[in-house]
Amino acid sequence: MTSNTQWSVLYNNTQLTAEIAIRRDWQTVHTYSLKTNELQ
Repeated sequence: MTSNTQWSVLYNNTQLTAEIAIRRDWQTVHTYSLKTNELQ
């Protein structure tokens, strides 16, 4: 494994969500809601 980016997070402060890509798999994005405390 290289020292390149392993994860990225895009925060939406209006919707209170975060979109997360892990291990440079940009095609698989997980969405987390701070409102409901759930992965969507």
